[in-house]
Formats: sequence, structure tokens, C-alpha cells
Amino acid sequence: MQIDCKECPAGKYCYPAPGAAVGAIAGITCPPGYFCPAGSASYSVNPCPIGTYGETAGGYSAIT
Repeated sequence: MQIDCKECPAGKYCYPAPGAAVGAIAGITCPPGYFCPAGSASYSVNPCPIGTYGETAGGYSAIT
């Protein structure tokens, strides 16, 4: 059985879903005050740079 790997979409962070099949992910919307570029994992959620803020969820870059 072949599983195609897919990149986590921008604005979300991904990690293996508990109890899910191998290769399954849970995509969680990036929280306000953070940005999540494509391919983000739960350990790579980035805070907005000093002097900036993100008031809505789903940010995908420091300049959006």
C-alpha cells in the first residue's frame, strides 16, 4: 500500500492524529498572534515578530 505525503497547508499546523492511520494528519488553524507557513508542524508555529500582531487565526506569513 502506498501513501502519498502531502504538505500541511499554509495557515495551519499539522501533526499525526491520535489513533489515525499511518500518514494521517490533523490540520489545526494557526492561532491569532502566530503564523504558520506551508509545511508547519506543531513544534514550528511562529509568533508574530516583535512590533507586529496577528488579530485573526490562520496567518501564513509574517507580512500578511
